[in-house]
Amino acid sequence: MAPRRLSIVALALARNGAAWDPSVDPACCAYPQRDPRDFNYPYSHLLYAEIVPDVIGAFVAMTTLDVRFGASGARVSYGEHIGPEAARSAPEARFDLDPDRDGSTLHTLLAVDPDVPFRDTPTDRQRLLWLVYDIPGNATASGRTLVPYAPPAPRACDEADDLCLAEHRVTFMLWEQPDAWHAARRQLF
Repeated sequence: MAPRRLSIVALALARNGAAWDPSVDPACCAYPQRDPRDFNYPYSHLLYAEIVPDVIGAFVAMTTLDVRFGASGARVSYGEHIGPEAARSAPEARFDLDPDRDGSTLHTLLAVDPDVPFRDTPTDRQRLLWLVYDIPGNATASGRTLVPYAPPAPRACDEADDLCLAEHRVTFMLWEQPDAWHAARRQLF
């Protein structure tokens, strides 16, 4: 059986200060390193990974979303492969506020797995993993949880299927809310 693994994608996980490694051919890897000459980063990488348009439409990244799993709090970089066991508990999500925003600005954090059951045959499409709303400022832990965190559950590929893509693109998205999310709106779910 092919190993099961997750690829964590955090929308707006930008501003990577690492220098480009010229020994790495950007066409060789599923998630090439960030090229500092790429002024459309992270958008260009999200197109490359087909997050745009599979998961979300066009957008403009406004902040950095920092996602950390596990007790060690190790940061998960864009496109990093981790095993499902590393994502069993809810991650910590951090982000910076724009200078003209403060603790009264509300945000919504959403995590989805768009590759259920497999990336090449996503018959069930997106699975909602986590939804936290009314996050005041950047205090994610103080937000209201509508959908508690459910870890991704990728299945192993059948040994006979040589073309199966077992990798799942777990995607975290953050939006600024125009105002508080009222109970009447929650009934739409």
